[in-house]
Amino acid sequence: MKGNRSEEYSAVRGFLLAIVATAALTTAGCGSSSSSSPAPSPKPVLSGAVFGGSAGSPIAGARITLYQAGTSGYGSGSSQLASVKSDGNGKFKFSKFECQTSQQLYLIATGGTPAGQRAANAAIALSVAIGPCGTYKRSAVINEVTTAATVWALNQFTDATGQIIGTSASNQTGLNNAAAVVTASTLVDVATGLTPALLPLGVAPTSDALYTLADILATCVDSSGPTSSECQGLFTAATPHAGSAPTTTLEAAVDMARNPGNNVTSLYNLIPDNPPFTPLLSASPSAWALAIEYDPADTEYSGPYELAVDTAGNVWTANSQGNSVSVLNATTGYTTGSVFGPSGAVFSFPSGIALDVDDNVWTSNYSGNSISELTASSNYSTGLNFAPAAAAFNGPLAIALDAGGNAFAGNLNTASVSELTASSSYATGFNFAPPGAALAGPASIIVDPQGNVWAANFNNNSVSELTAASNYGTGFNFAPVGASLANPVAIALDSSDNVWVVNKTGASVSKLIAPGYTTGAVFSPAGAALNEPLALDFDSADNLWVANNAGNNLSELTAASNYTTGLSFAPFSEIHGQFALALDASGNVWVANNALDTISQFIGLANPVLTPAQACLAKGQNTCLP
Repeated sequence: MKGNRSEEYSAVRGFLLAIVATAALTTAGCGSSSSSSPAPSPKPVLSGAVFGGSAGSPIAGARITLYQAGTSGYGSGSSQLASVKSDGNGKFKFSKFECQTSQQLYLIATGGTPAGQRAANAAIALSVAIGPCGTYKRSAVINEVTTAATVWALNQFTDATGQIIGTSASNQTGLNNAAAVVTASTLVDVATGLTPALLPLGVAPTSDALYTLADILATCVDSSGPTSSECQGLFTAATPHAGSAPTTTLEAAVDMARNPGNNVTSLYNLIPDNPPFTPLLSASPSAWALAIEYDPADTEYSGPYELAVDTAGNVWTANSQGNSVSVLNATTGYTTGSVFGPSGAVFSFPSGIALDVDDNVWTSNYSGNSISELTASSNYSTGLNFAPAAAAFNGPLAIALDAGGNAFAGNLNTASVSELTASSSYATGFNFAPPGAALAGPASIIVDPQGNVWAANFNNNSVSELTAASNYGTGFNFAPVGASLANPVAIALDSSDNVWVVNKTGASVSKLIAPGYTTGAVFSPAGAALNEPLALDFDSADNLWVANNAGNNLSELTAASNYTTGLSFAPFSEIHGQFALALDASGNVWVANNALDTISQFIGLANPVLTPAQACLAKGQNTCLP
């Protein structure tokens, strides 16, 4: 923690201990797709070098191809702009090319003769993202480090070869933000091909994990070719279950990123005795991941309690101790942020946070018994506070918005749900506690596309539904034996309207099966290492992501295995006391580290989701692909 907690905060946190406790309670451009005609790039155009390992190991005669990312679909539609060969020192230069303003550019190096070898190595394929046309990096190194950074950051936008990058016409923002993670000099310095010598303040990437991945690829890059023992070892270990073996180092990197728990130890053991990049992970991880911890001074994180992502990919945090909200800016590769606490908002232990489709920020104030709004039109300098008597707020811990903009809060202290109506400009409120719902400690709420409100009841091990058709006067309670509910503390819905909760006490997740919700199932696969799970969310492929407070790890339960298979991404010193989780349109998974006053980004692991959540509800879906 960054200092002593106030007595009031400690008291509130102690009260919430029963529910969610811890041991104590780019320069890259980010714009929309442009329809302008291709225009000549300004000079100097683009130059750099391709290396196998360190800068002392050039790859001569490699084919360097400049691409522009596509906009017709994920992993498709890229355009080849120019191609040159590297010289004997691995250097290359593009003297002229044309690109479309704001579209992402990247380089692929294939083949060539690595230093110390007599012939070309056809297994070599390396990459680097250089940013958007108009503001791209003018000098770039292509090596194993830039390849690992690019593959992981752009994982959700790349085809199986790693050479074709593209996004949907509606998710240029997601691609831009993903590329910015590479070009913002947080993971890698594109100009040197190494981790940055000087990091932005408050940014801490897992450099040892990046170098470990780079060294695994280097064993094949520096070898005699595809049939060498080094390449064969890499291709065999990287082959996905029931999949085809990769034939290039770039394909191997993609396979590792998309199958992060596959043959991890075997891949780790490929690292040579004298690796070209250090420092490394001291042991094989549970699954491959690249993470960055953020704590820039201008965000002033203080008891980060809940997360939400806006339409631009900015990450918002409710600071329960700081009585403020913070934002991490996507346009700078998340290296800068802001904090807002206008007096009109009257923040008082803001715990829940949500954004509407206009990017207005909404919070529930647990101690203040109110809901606050920060208006996007004022650049969040104006705050409003709503506490109509009829809403009867009493410890509103969680907040959710429906498709029409009505705001709902779960009242922890009085076992009820309050509503503020958009049609009244939030001046009118209602309070609902229908007997059939049997609300008891509603720690988390969510609204489905039909407007029904769902609550996870921590105190009676059940899930409640309040129906929109009855104007929330009718409720139902569900606690199927097969679900094994045990202090459910967070709730989510999948694409088939099944209801899921995480069980804090049970170290598991439970599913209540639609449409009747009278049957259920419980999941706790060993590989997921669930340990006091406090938050969950679904990506657009229905994979389930869970933040574990006690385990200090991120878990994934895969839809393809019907949630019987799980992965744990750990250990990471950058995560501790995970209270909250959010996904974005780039495929990043974000967690709030309440015990560290930071937030962390797991890069490119999840299928992209449309943000904010209200945008999916407006489409009639619980979660959706942008």
